[in-house]
Amino acid sequence: MHPLLLNGLAHADTSLLALEPTGHIIAIDAVGAAWLGAEPEDVIGKGTWVFGGMISEREWPATWSRLCEQRHLLAEGAIVAADGRLYQLVLRLSHVPAGPLRGPYVGVVAIRKGTADGSDDATITRLNHAAAFIDDPLSDWNPLTDELTLNPAACDALGLPPGSTLAGEQAYRYVPTEAAPQVKARIERLISGPDDRLAFVQQVELPGQPPRQMLTRLRVAARGADGRARRIVSHGVDITEHTTALALAREQQELFAAVAQTSTAAITVLDTDGRIIFANPPAEEVLGLSRSTLLERAYDDPAWRSTAPDGGPWPDENQPFIQVLTTGRPVHGVRHAIEWPDGTRRQLSINGEPVFDAEGRIHRLVFAVEDVTEQLAAAEALARSERRLREVLDRLSVGVHVVDAQGRVQFWNRTSQEMLEFGPEDAGRRRLSEETWDTVDAEGRPLPIERYPLVRALREGRAFHNEMIGVLSADEETRWFLVSAVPRIEGGAVQDVVLELSEITEQRRLEMRLREARQLEAIGRIAGGVAHDFNNLLTTIVANIEIVAETLPADDPRHADLAEVQAAIHRGTGLTRALLGYARRQFRHRRRVRVGRLLATAWRRLQPGLDGLDPVIDIDPALPPLHLDPDQFEQVLDALVANARQAMQGRGRLHIDVARYPLTADEPDWPELKAGPYVRLAVTDSGPGVDPRVVPRLFEPFISAAQLDGRAGRGLGLANCHGILRQNGGGIRLAANGPDGARFEVLWPVADGPAP
Repeated sequence: MHPLLLNGLAHADTSLLALEPTGHIIAIDAVGAAWLGAEPEDVIGKGTWVFGGMISEREWPATWSRLCEQRHLLAEGAIVAADGRLYQLVLRLSHVPAGPLRGPYVGVVAIRKGTADGSDDATITRLNHAAAFIDDPLSDWNPLTDELTLNPAACDALGLPPGSTLAGEQAYRYVPTEAAPQVKARIERLISGPDDRLAFVQQVELPGQPPRQMLTRLRVAARGADGRARRIVSHGVDITEHTTALALAREQQELFAAVAQTSTAAITVLDTDGRIIFANPPAEEVLGLSRSTLLERAYDDPAWRSTAPDGGPWPDENQPFIQVLTTGRPVHGVRHAIEWPDGTRRQLSINGEPVFDAEGRIHRLVFAVEDVTEQLAAAEALARSERRLREVLDRLSVGVHVVDAQGRVQFWNRTSQEMLEFGPEDAGRRRLSEETWDTVDAEGRPLPIERYPLVRALREGRAFHNEMIGVLSADEETRWFLVSAVPRIEGGAVQDVVLELSEITEQRRLEMRLREARQLEAIGRIAGGVAHDFNNLLTTIVANIEIVAETLPADDPRHADLAEVQAAIHRGTGLTRALLGYARRQFRHRRRVRVGRLLATAWRRLQPGLDGLDPVIDIDPALPPLHLDPDQFEQVLDALVANARQAMQGRGRLHIDVARYPLTADEPDWPELKAGPYVRLAVTDSGPGVDPRVVPRLFEPFISAAQLDGRAGRGLGLANCHGILRQNGGGIRLAANGPDGARFEVLWPVADGPAP
C-alpha cells in the first residue's frame, strides 16, 4: 500500500496497529502514536491496556481466542489521549497470518477523531501488510493521474479481482445515478477546497448479489502548491447489516412505544443504575406519580415504600430490578406492595425482562407492573364466600356431590365423604357413574347401575328427585338412601350433575317396625276373635261332656274316653288363653310386685330343666317394684328361657340379666315406648343365632324361632310374649343376633313409671 494511504488514514480519523498474540504493540502508525502523545518507538512493546484500556489485559486472552476462531471481530475500546481526554474507539480486529517481519499477529483498525502526520518505513511495511488483511475497504486516489488504488477488501466490496485499480471517473458507476451529480459536486469542492472531508452512503449493486450499503469517508491527504488535492484517501465500511439492524431497531422501538402507550398495564424501562427512563401513562396511575416526576426517580426512590404483600419488610434483594440485574434472567409474577406518598397502599404483580447489547451485557431492564389490589380483594372476598358455602354444605345432614359430565367427582361435602369414604386423592379421578354397589329399589328388587339416578341424569339430561335406594353393606345390613340428581345444562349438553344423598336407614327401620307392629295388631285382632269363638265352642263341649258323664254308671269304661276328651279340651283352653293374651284380651290381676323375689322363685323352678347348660343370672339388687301380673311375668320368662334352651339344643351358656333401664325420648331402639323408668330383662344364649330371613316374623303367632330354624316348637311363645308386653305397656326386641348367639331384651314399666 502506498505510504500516503497511511498518512491519509489519519485524516480519515483512522489508525492502524499490529499486535502480538500477547496483546503487545509491534507496529503503530504515526496517527495512533500522536493520539497517545508519543513517538512510535515509545509505544512499541507495550500492551494496549497501558493506554487507558484500548483492550483490557483481562479481556485480551479471550479476545485472541475468539480471533483465532472467527478471524474478524468488532469491539469497543477507549484510550486516554495526550490532551487528557478519554476517547471511545471502534475497533475492527483481524487475525493476520505470518507476515514479512513477524507473525501471526493482529491487525487493528481503530477509528476516532484526530489528526497526525509522519511515519517510518518499518512501520509502513508492517501496516501495509496488515492493511491487506483488514476487512474494511481502503483506497488511495490521485486526482492528477486519476488513479484509484484499492486494498483487497475494497476490491472484494466492488466485485473486482485483487490488485485492481480504477480511474476515478469509473468509481462513479458505484454511486446511485440520482445521487451522482451531488457526489461529483462535493468531490470537486474536496479537490479544489475548501472542504477537506466528505462522507456519504452509497448503494453498491453487483451482479448476482443483493445490494449493499457502504459508508464511505474521504479525506484530503496532500495538496499541491496551487491548493488542489494531490491525494485523497477513503475508508469504507459495509453498513448493510447495521442499516438493516437500525431499521429493525427503529421499527421495534416504534412498535414498543405504540404497545406501551396503548397498554393497560404499567410499563417502565430502567437503566442499569435503576433510573426510570421510560414510563407509559398507566405507570402514573400505578405508581402514584406523574410521568415527568417518574423520569426523575429510581426504582428504590423513597417516594414510595416497598413492603411484602402482608405489609412486612421487603429486602432489597427481593426487588425485581435486583433479581433481573444480578441473574440476567426474567422474573414473572413477583408480588409485593408499595405505599404512595399519600399513604395509599397498593398490591403489585411485576414481570421483568433484561435487554442485552451487542456484547451480551445488560443494557436496559423492562418491567410490566400490574395493580392487583382490587383483584386480590375480590379473590379474598370470593375465597371467604367459598369458605362460608363450604362450611354450610359441611354442616348439612345430607351428602352433596358435584359430578362432571364424565362422571368424575369434583366436589363433596363432609357428610358425603363419610357416607362413601371419599379422600383427597379421589378429586377428579373417582367416577361415581361407573361404580356399582349391591343395590335394591324401594320394593327390595335388584337395582342395576343403568337405573341409578346419577347415570340417568347424565344420560337423559333431566332431574330425578328422592328416589329410594338400598345398599347392602359388607355385614349384610341394608343402608337406605333418598337420592336426587339434578343436571346443569349449557349449550344443550350436560356440564355437571349435583347429586344429593340423604340416609334414611333409621327412618326406614322405624317405618318397618311400625308396619310390623300394625301387622301384629291386625293379627292379634283376628287371633282374639278366633280365640273367643273357639272358647265358646269349648264351653259348650265341656257342658255336654259333664252331662254325658253324669248319665253313665260309675264303672262304665267310657268314663276313660270322656277323660281324654276333657284333657284335650283343657289343652285347647290353654291355647285359647295364649291367643287371648296375644290379642291383649286376657284378663289379668296386676299388683305391685318386687321383681327380685319373683325372679328368685322362678329361677329355682327353672333350674332343674337347664341340665347341660351353663346358666348365669345377674339381678340388680336395687330393682324398683313393677306393676304386673306375676303369672304373665313368669310366662314371658319361661318362653324366653325355653326359646334359648331349644336354640342351644341342650348345650351352651345361658345368661339372664335384669337391671334398671331409664328410657329417653330419643331412644331409637324402642320407638313405640314412652320415655320413663323401666326394668330390662335380657336373655342371651350361645346358640347359632336366628336366621336373618325370618327375623321380621319372629313375633307372629305360630312362627316361633324354633319352628323357623327347623326345630320343634309350640309356635306361640314369642308371639304371646309380644302380646303380654304390649298389654302391660312394655316391649320386646331381638337386640343382637349372629353366629355366636342371640339376645332378646324385654322392657317392663316400673310401678311409678309410664301408664300402660
